[in-house]
Amino acid sequence: MSIKVCIFDLDGTLIDSGDMIFKSIDHALSPWNIKMTNDDIEIIRARTPSELFSGYLKTPEDELTALNRLIEFSSKHAEKSVFYDGIPELLENFNQHFLLAVWTGRDTESAKKILEKNNIDHFFKMVVGCTSVNNNKPYSEGIELIAKELNATPDEIILIGDHAHDIEGARRFGCKSIHVTWSKYLIPLTEKDPKPDLTLTSVEDLLAWSKDM
Repeated sequence: MSIKVCIFDLDGTLIDSGDMIFKSIDHALSPWNIKMTNDDIEIIRARTPSELFSGYLKTPEDELTALNRLIEFSSKHAEKSVFYDGIPELLENFNQHFLLAVWTGRDTESAKKILEKNNIDHFFKMVVGCTSVNNNKPYSEGIELIAKELNATPDEIILIGDHAHDIEGARRFGCKSIHVTWSKYLIPLTEKDPKPDLTLTSVEDLLAWSKDM
């Protein structure tokens, strides 16, 4: 069966958020003088919003305050997260052939703000972030929501992302995946990670793939 829906990850796939992720977390935790390492960030990125800062702060109230600071900062500085070169042209092409959606580990509100600030929000039928689901990546709940809304089966969907959590989510749902590696903050897949159906190193390569579909 042919592909009907393309689901994109956001940070590191469509958007070069650069060090804004680190700055957002630093801002969220600054009242408590807590600095997260890269390893810490890898740990929390698979958590649900309510659990995001669990173990780093002493009370649920502090955790909620930090979460709200994170969402507010991310939304306020959405314009500092810009798309990779060639992404608008890529989406223009994809939009002619597929239904498009975004599935991101960040909160839905800031994800939508980033897409709007970059004038690419109109390409997407649906945006699902961690605040839209009970179980964040690598669980496949976000893909399941999109599939239901867009009336697509697993073999009609392909997931495009830069992180192992994206590929794992696709595996759990049973759809195909493309691993993209153009982010300078890329964390390479390991032998223990699920294998994507395809790996592409540039936006141009992804565009060429779509034209061959």
